[in-house]
Amino acid sequence: MRKFRPYFSFLLFCLLFISCKGPTTPVEPSADSSVVLIPPGDLSARFSEGAISLSWSGVHEAAEYYIYRQDGEGDFVLIDSTPLCGYTDRNYPGDRFVRYAVKSVDGIEQSELSEPSTELKEWVENLQVSVLEYSDRIRISWDEQPEAEEYMVYRFGRPKGIPEERARIPASDNTFYYEDNSTDTGGPVADRTYYYQVQWKKDDISYGSTCPGALGGFSGSIDTGEPENNDFLTLPEGNFIQDDNNLPLLF
Repeated sequence: MRKFRPYFSFLLFCLLFISCKGPTTPVEPSADSSVVLIPPGDLSARFSEGAISLSWSGVHEAAEYYIYRQDGEGDFVLIDSTPLCGYTDRNYPGDRFVRYAVKSVDGIEQSELSEPSTELKEWVENLQVSVLEYSDRIRISWDEQPEAEEYMVYRFGRPKGIPEERARIPASDNTFYYEDNSTDTGGPVADRTYYYQVQWKKDDISYGSTCPGALGGFSGSIDTGEPENNDFLTLPEGNFIQDDNNLPLLF
């Protein structure tokens, strides 16, 4: 037994040496053991070729992305998924504003929703049509549509009538109004009502056809210089503007 004593002593020494080194350094968890996915950034939405094109910054851990859309004042609803950092929505509602948000997905985990995109709408905003402000014309104005290359002004004889194109205005002119003069060819007639709609074009695609028309008209028989002094009444037969010296004008 004596000849085994040196080996036994050496083994005992090794065990004591290891026990004196203290606790070992913790091992970093593997990359897939509780990864917190971040949502995509730099989400962009714009009109393109009759659809809405989305793009965003990719997330390294993501295997795919979930696309959410908000229609009008509703909630964000999942509409599709893609492994790419972009998406084209061809089925958005043209009569409501829309916004988008995106989630990162790795097959198991999902991120929070990204910051929403800017609000997109097909129609021009703040469409204003003059009612009895002039004695010889109707003025139509609107706010700039940032993506527009051209504006088209249409006139209707009734709300759902056949549109008549009255003007095309390049967006580069920075002119966001049009005056439909009675002296122009096919100009409006006094004491009649008209409806106007403004559409816009980008890449030879027209947008805004779902926007309802706005009513306008002019008259030489009432005090058009101070329309605010006339009484405006809503009756079952329609809207009347009453001037003390003339019969009411039906709208």
